[in-house]
Amino acid sequence: MSFVTDTLDKILPPANQINPVWLPGFRILGSLFLLLHFLSMLPDFYSFWGEEALVYPDILDAHTDALVPTILDLQRFVNKYIPVGFHTVLISVVSLYVLSLCTLALGLGVRLSAAIALSAHLVLMYSIELFVYGVDFMTSICLFYMLILPATTSSKSLP
Repeated sequence: MSFVTDTLDKILPPANQINPVWLPGFRILGSLFLLLHFLSMLPDFYSFWGEEALVYPDILDAHTDALVPTILDLQRFVNKYIPVGFHTVLISVVSLYVLSLCTLALGLGVRLSAAIALSAHLVLMYSIELFVYGVDFMTSICLFYMLILPATTSSKSLP
């Protein structure tokens, strides 16, 4: 048994030692991957999120729970105060999502950017809940970890 533990001690780093490049690399590469994943969906953007999408937003909204708002819920809420269309709210959420992923990749306001990106991602994905697949759930998990692990470029904050 000591052979196994000795071999593992040589291969694995000690538990209190973290590579200082890992967390910033996770933040930068993760946010760039998420940005590219979203940009890959742009050719079919209005087929999923448009007012006349494959499944209309009001039908999709009836299928979801009230825990996370959808684009249609946000439009109805904003319409109480300012008359805006569905398309305006949709483009606002998408712009906020893309901007927060860019600022996350650059390291500007890491926690705030991760919180905004996670919120916008959840709103976008709950708006098309019938079309969501595994990578969207992994995106939510990735953004959650970016939120709770503020991956700055400084290694002084690491244990």
